[in-house]
Amino acid sequence: MSLNAFNYLYGQSKPNLLLFLTLSGEKGINLSGGQKQRIAIARAVYSDADIYLLDDCLSAVDSQVAAHIFAQCIRHPDMLLRKAVLLVSHNLQLLPQSDEVILLDQQAAPYVGDYGKYIRTYTFVSLQ
Repeated sequence: MSLNAFNYLYGQSKPNLLLFLTLSGEKGINLSGGQKQRIAIARAVYSDADIYLLDDCLSAVDSQVAAHIFAQCIRHPDMLLRKAVLLVSHNLQLLPQSDEVILLDQQAAPYVGDYGKYIRTYTFVSLQ
């Protein structure tokens, strides 16, 4: 599963072992923020845990890459779909594919439920 997770995150259909041999400087100074986050996600998936707490793990990647990681890793049947995943994100495009939406405002949760009911109750303008 680890190599599959890596390939999904990097959008590769065949393993590219050269990616594993890439050298980076001390503390990953040769890596961008998005690359560091993709590696962190791949490490988390590799751990094969039962519960995943992902705190804004898609913030350093653009919206297309975030959608790809969400679809091909977090919601993919062979990856995290059957795991308990709590994803904290400001990325509103992920809401329709989520099982449950929890809206946080200050220190309260004014909404907990599915996306369909959320969209009928709240507008995206109220989130800004």
